[in-house]
Amino acid sequence: MWLPYCGREVVDASVYARANSETETPEIVASRIRRALPFVSADRIVVAPDCVMKYLPHGIAFGKMMAMVEKARQVRSELGVQR
Repeated sequence: MWLPYCGREVVDASVYARANSETETPEIVASRIRRALPFVSADRIVVAPDCVMKYLPHGIAFGKMMAMVEKARQVRSELGVQR
């Protein structure tokens, strides 16, 4: 994993499996966000979609984005991080 080597950079954390056209549950999204926390402080993590989203049907992409936003807000709130 490359996270230990990112220094003081802001990290773009993609939370989706590229090969999966199913919408990840909010719990899976939150666990993927939290996986970066041992390596990067929460204020330096930007939760973002992968570029593969442009190839997905609108409904699937929208569901993935909604889960991402919901859980990013929840994890930030739990950690006391402001954006």
